[in-house]
Amino acid sequence: DGEDRKKLLSFIEENNLENEAEYLGGIPHENLGDLFRESDLFVFPTLYWESLGLVALEAMLSGTPVIASKRGAIPNYVKDGKNGILFTPDSSEELKEKILTFKYMNIKNKYDLIENAYNTANDYEKENVSLLLQKRIGELFI
Repeated sequence: DGEDRKKLLSFIEENNLENEAEYLGGIPHENLGDLFRESDLFVFPTLYWESLGLVALEAMLSGTPVIASKRGAIPNYVKDGKNGILFTPDSSEELKEKILTFKYMNIKNKYDLIENAYNTANDYEKENVSLLLQKRIGELFI
């Protein structure tokens, strides 16, 4: 939900996309994993300079392929064609091309993308980040 909700709903209606897109409103955080696992694809078209973009990592950890903006920290972990797909923010044409690229990708390449995404997101799990931080702090005192 947000300031563009009405604009989104109008766009869906004006373009007869009711059978293609469903507006779900705000989703409680505890239900996001289920929603990601039910989805074929997660598109994260943020225009903000995300410091991390946690929602993309959550989708990746759920085994959902991600198409995301090349903005902020996102390109630090989404590697185009390896564990996700990146596009230029504000380029709806490029986003369309990337969605179609994914749609027509062969099943093996989709599986590899999903597996690599899961492995990347797993590196960001609390326990793994904690161990890495402890190691790096220890290196400072050696």
